[in-house]
Amino acid sequence: STFDPHSSPAGIIYCDDTFPRSLRGTFLVTRFGNLLKRDKDVGFDVLQMRVKKTANGYEAETKTWLAPLARPIDVIALNRAIYVLEYSRPLNHKGDVPMLPGRLLELREK
Repeated sequence: STFDPHSSPAGIIYCDDTFPRSLRGTFLVTRFGNLLKRDKDVGFDVLQMRVKKTANGYEAETKTWLAPLARPIDVIALNRAIYVLEYSRPLNHKGDVPMLPGRLLELREK
């Protein structure tokens, strides 16, 4: 309920103890990005979420982890790497970049 309207959360992974320390115990969530032209673009990123139990249920601390991206639709953890799948190339609604095929990004700790 706290995501920006039209940001469209999509893929999600849980980062367990095999991930780098800064990610452990959090979720990574892709946000496709708004399709409606607005004053402000929302999405086009991967969020890092830390969920905490409270007296009234749960709440999440959320921050941008990777941006800008070209409409990420999924995130996968495999063989000690994180893969982010992009749908197309535009990073926002402001440019004239056509809807070219997206990319598969591999992120790995050095």
